[in-house]
Amino acid sequence: KFGYSVSLGQDIDTALAIGAPNHNRVDVWKLSNSSWSLAYSNIGDDIPNVIPLNSTSGTVTIDSKLSSNVSSLQYGFSCKLAPFGTHLIVGAPGTPLDAISSTNSNYSGSNIPHAQRQSGSVRVFTTTDDWVSTVSQLGQTFSGLEYDGSNHITNNGNLFFPTLGYSVAINFDGSVIAMSAPNRQSGTVSAYEYSAVSSLWEPRGVDITSGSGLKTGFSIGLDYTGNRLAVSMITNWANPALQNAQLYVLDWSGSDWIES
Repeated sequence: KFGYSVSLGQDIDTALAIGAPNHNRVDVWKLSNSSWSLAYSNIGDDIPNVIPLNSTSGTVTIDSKLSSNVSSLQYGFSCKLAPFGTHLIVGAPGTPLDAISSTNSNYSGSNIPHAQRQSGSVRVFTTTDDWVSTVSQLGQTFSGLEYDGSNHITNNGNLFFPTLGYSVAINFDGSVIAMSAPNRQSGTVSAYEYSAVSSLWEPRGVDITSGSGLKTGFSIGLDYTGNRLAVSMITNWANPALQNAQLYVLDWSGSDWIES
């Protein structure tokens, strides 16, 4: 799946980010003298693919590779370069599994069926030398585990994992980001602003969600400044999804996201 997600710098169009989620990798390629060459590559194997099981049994770790030799984390499923090519946000929503079992995880109980992805993760990188050698992570790594206060995502025996990182967005200077977790019940979109004081991403308003039966954040986009956010939603059911798709545009008021 090399090229499953791609992002070209808008102001500096000589930088290109390419996701290869089956290999748990995202690359940055640079254009010079009419030729593209690999400048930077990041592999997400250091991120544990952990899912909450229930409030008493804690968490389960999914094997890093599935039987088909596909990365279970799907790092690079989504990626987005800031317009000047100085920042890169990467999403890893996980791979759909037929069941949680001892064959694909460290879980030893009876098989638990589900048809969703996993908890998901997101992180941001920045460069000071055009992706040559000075590249560092900016702020914390986001985990879908943070999206359920009771430390479990179960409902009548079914699992509903957030799939954080299904879609990601970033503004022109990498100071504002957004990420979606559409498989969290009703779906969620979260925006953050980077704080140079705490060196962390701080929430920008409350999470954006919708009514039940919708996957909020199936796709998202930020404008150049990071003050306007577009959010798409589809139904949880596959067949009527196209007929029931919705799109909302919201503006940042300084304290909250308001429908435009």
